[in-house]
Amino acid sequence: MIAQWLCSCSTEPNSIYKLNICAKCHRVSCNWCQKPELLIKYCPGCFRVAESEGQLRCVHNCLECPRCELILSVSMEKLASGHKRFEMVCNGCSWRYKTPEVSTLKTLTGCVEELRKKEDPYTQRFNSLREFYGFKRELQYMEEGGEVSESIASKELFDRLNETKLYKMINEECPIEFKDTKDSGDIALPLPLRLRAKFDYRCPSCGEWLTKSHPDPRSSRFLLESFAAHMLPSLEIVHRSKVEPSVSDENAMALVFTASDQSDTPVEITILGSATIHIPVRQFTLAYDGPVKCESTMETIKRLVTRVPTYQLNSNTNILATEKSRRLTRPETAPHKNNMIDQGSGWCILPMYILEPAKTHRIQLTIPIKGVYVTLQAVLH
Repeated sequence: MIAQWLCSCSTEPNSIYKLNICAKCHRVSCNWCQKPELLIKYCPGCFRVAESEGQLRCVHNCLECPRCELILSVSMEKLASGHKRFEMVCNGCSWRYKTPEVSTLKTLTGCVEELRKKEDPYTQRFNSLREFYGFKRELQYMEEGGEVSESIASKELFDRLNETKLYKMINEECPIEFKDTKDSGDIALPLPLRLRAKFDYRCPSCGEWLTKSHPDPRSSRFLLESFAAHMLPSLEIVHRSKVEPSVSDENAMALVFTASDQSDTPVEITILGSATIHIPVRQFTLAYDGPVKCESTMETIKRLVTRVPTYQLNSNTNILATEKSRRLTRPETAPHKNNMIDQGSGWCILPMYILEPAKTHRIQLTIPIKGVYVTLQAVLH
């Protein structure tokens, strides 16, 4: 059973890592309801920024496989004639292509596009149709009383107009022969690499910035972020037998709450379940022994280990084995008195019982974030 969260738009359940919380109005939102604003378009191969708004592919030397869309590896061979030949190889599907001899070259993408005009029947067909319908549009303009455009004025045109009515020339079509419509399935030429985009996002309610990316195409840093995963605890649902081997009831589950590594202050959480489940605990607190980061690396690791639930600890390393032994020898106190299964620094395990079988169950959490109570709903399925 997994938990996914609903944002304010309730379009569909999402992972907690796909949600944001506005710092101004505290609305929970996802990519479906946030307002995106384009920051830059760039090539993921050469990291050049797009030169125009309408540019969709790289115009330099980056190519992609026409089958699996991975970036192609390009090698060059110098020929005895002084010309060059390029070989493109896909490291994913092993597709390869070798160009004819090239005498002059500005960019690889320009070279491939010139080859496409000569060798690709679909490109040739598209160009012929574009020319045909451009010519037809000029004829329609003539029929409406406009002047003859210089782009189509020729002796051949006037000779045809002497033999054929103008409306018949306008109604002509440019069909393709049936034998040429069959797709051989052979992909002959590589494609210029598609550009990628970076977006900044605003809150759908108040318009405040939620995330702002670094404008450098090579950077994955955020100048501003408001990810819900940094403010809310993560939730995992497991069978209670995994936490307490003595419990064999199939309808007994355990809710494992783990705080974010960036949290260091106690958080009081209120929880409610739908009619198909029963959660004995209505309110609990995620408490901490102290901040994670310490002066020494070893102390920091020890603090991180204390934030791991007991059932997830193993004996692979000395530090994990020591922590597990310490917890198993502690007296049974607070957790069981408060109907909790287990509790530690930054984590808590609550019991949950399934009363009625259903495809999904729901729980509602109320969590204080920066002095404001935020309510979220989770879908369990």
